[in-house]
Parts: sequence; C-alpha cells; structure tokens
Amino acid sequence: MVFIGLLIGGNYPWLFCSLTITQLLVLPAQLLKEVRRQFRIPGIIDRTVKPDYQRAVDICTYRAQENSSHGAGLL
Repeated sequence: MVFIGLLIGGNYPWLFCSLTITQLLVLPAQLLKEVRRQFRIPGIIDRTVKPDYQRAVDICTYRAQENSSHGAGLL
C-alpha cells in the first residue's frame, strides 16, 4: 500500500511540470502569430499606426488563467 502511494505521489511533480511546459510552448507560438499578423498591417513598421497591444495582453492573460485553472483542477 505504501509503495503504491509512493508511485502515485512521485508522479505528481512530473504531471505538473509537463502541464507547465505544454502551456509554455503554446503561449509563445500564439504571441508570435499575433506579432506576425500585426506586422502585415500597413503603417506598423513606419510607426504611423499603433499596434494592438491589448490583443497580446489578452492572449497572455487567457493562457495564464487557463494554465492556473488546469493546475488547480488537478489538486
């Protein structure tokens, strides 16, 4: 009984690390896609049009909340 508990308890750090790494791989890909999309807008590179900073903040906020809800749900 103790051995099974050690096996299950020993896997929790691996589980949380894998969830964190998965989320950390998805976020930069989405941010990079958003930056590329905004560079296609005429005037961004010339600095005549301001970029949409709120969209990047929304992506980061959404992913942070999603990541924290996954971790809390497993506890």
